[in-house]
Amino acid sequence: MRLWLIVLQSPVLTSEAYLKICLRINSPSEILWFGARLRVYTQSEEIRIKSESAVRQQSFFSNEIQKQKITFIKIGYLRAREVDLQSGGTEWKLTEKGVDVGLAVIQC
Repeated sequence: MRLWLIVLQSPVLTSEAYLKICLRINSPSEILWFGARLRVYTQSEEIRIKSESAVRQQSFFSNEIQKQKITFIKIGYLRAREVDLQSGGTEWKLTEKGVDVGLAVIQC
């Protein structure tokens, strides 16, 4: 039987303190961290810089949590989309898609 740890934000405790309390109460057999599959987008210089930064940050983060015996599962993807600004211009945004659905499917 798998015992998963799902951590929710607490307005009173820091994330680290909350995580320590959760781990003391429930000793999970495995800790899973879900994140999107990332890639570099080249539609504009702005989005290329943002997506390269996201890929580097995820790589660093993934390595750090794996050192702590936390399994990093890439599910869903990161999507680049152009949005209209109120000022009349446009801007590229990165959004995760499918991570929540993938998590729900894995739990079933």
